[in-house]
Amino acid sequence: MAQEGIARRAVLIGGAAGAALWKGGLLSGCAADPAGDTDAVVADPPPFAPPEAAVAVLKGPWVTVQGAGRVRLRFETRDDVALPVRTVRDSAAAWHTPERAVATLRYERIIPEELGGFPDEPGDHVLHDVVLDGLNPGETVAWELRAGGDTVVEGTFRVPPAAGEPARLVWIADTMTPNALAAGAWSRVAEGMPDLVVHGGDLTYDSLPTDTWNRLFDAMRPALAVAPFHAVIGNHEGDLDHELEEMYDRLFAGQGDPAADARQHAFTLGSARVVLLDSETTAVTDAGPLALLEAEVAAAEADPAIKTVIVGFHRPVLSLSKYYDASLGRYTGLRDAMGGRVALVLCGHAHCAEHFDLDGVHYLVDGGGGALLYDVDEDKEIAERDTPDVVAARVHAVQTYGHSRIDIAPDGTLTVTRVRTADGVEEFSFTVPPSLA
Repeated sequence: MAQEGIARRAVLIGGAAGAALWKGGLLSGCAADPAGDTDAVVADPPPFAPPEAAVAVLKGPWVTVQGAGRVRLRFETRDDVALPVRTVRDSAAAWHTPERAVATLRYERIIPEELGGFPDEPGDHVLHDVVLDGLNPGETVAWELRAGGDTVVEGTFRVPPAAGEPARLVWIADTMTPNALAAGAWSRVAEGMPDLVVHGGDLTYDSLPTDTWNRLFDAMRPALAVAPFHAVIGNHEGDLDHELEEMYDRLFAGQGDPAADARQHAFTLGSARVVLLDSETTAVTDAGPLALLEAEVAAAEADPAIKTVIVGFHRPVLSLSKYYDASLGRYTGLRDAMGGRVALVLCGHAHCAEHFDLDGVHYLVDGGGGALLYDVDEDKEIAERDTPDVVAARVHAVQTYGHSRIDIAPDGTLTVTRVRTADGVEEFSFTVPPSLA
């Protein structure tokens, strides 16, 4: 059965991410303190026995940052059954009974078993949540899910560091899975040991017969085992009926600092304020996104701990690929809202990587997560005729699969590095000065 196939895959992460579990000190259910005392924490039994048979973990677990010192660990099953979760912090272990929320889904994506399973089936689905509060900036937390039988899923994450500490953000977008040419993308992300991963939209594609949400989450396991994960809404998140509300909204609501808008959010990572906008169910030039951006930039300006601002959304402002747009005038409101106080704009949608430096703002388009690659110069001739300043502003361009690492220094300086999936080669790198210093 497809569900049994998923359960068999919900095991301890291997490969690069498995080795990286030492980051949190969680090995074989026993934690080691920083001094190396492996007896510091006793592997205490859970408060209740997990089911005798393994429960299929369809999605996750993954961690979401919900504000200063607060995170949520979430996973999804079909069975409405309690599963114990254990966390380890500074040699102190605690067991948790996740809160469960049952939703009856209409959305479905059924694919033939011979194509690999992992269907998105309609019916009852259960989200399990553990909220951890009062965490210290920069501390490492290890987690362990007892999913029944001998199945244990475990991982680790670092609480977003304080402004005086360096931090690393990874941006990856347009992840059509599976794609043999981009295989290993999530293991490559995990190798970089990010403090937080942001997906820039188009998590799945209806146009690929084997692309499902359950397959995506299975592929993401290496990255989910080492860092918190947030997602920006893309144009393909609503390809099928009920998909936008029942998948994207249901899974990712509650990202970032508390806000009323589930599709836009912001959070602080080190010395940077990161603002993620909706460019698909609205436009970044509409009142809602502009109001959020203006408010966040103003608040960052007033906070001496914040040295720079990063903005992200799916649809690019600048590109010389098939998504070149000569109507740059319609982005006047966006550029005014940034007002020279935004250092870096991250986008996806174009299946390639491009870097522009225009009017003192750096724009990085990276949609090379796995979908069919685009010619980086497809509309370059048109742009040379209509907007030669945009052509002159492009500094880097590659037509390869990969993701981008953004290293945030304590003073707000950003070092952006594009990493190729195939071999981990750093294809280009650039430095962005802090926008609020």
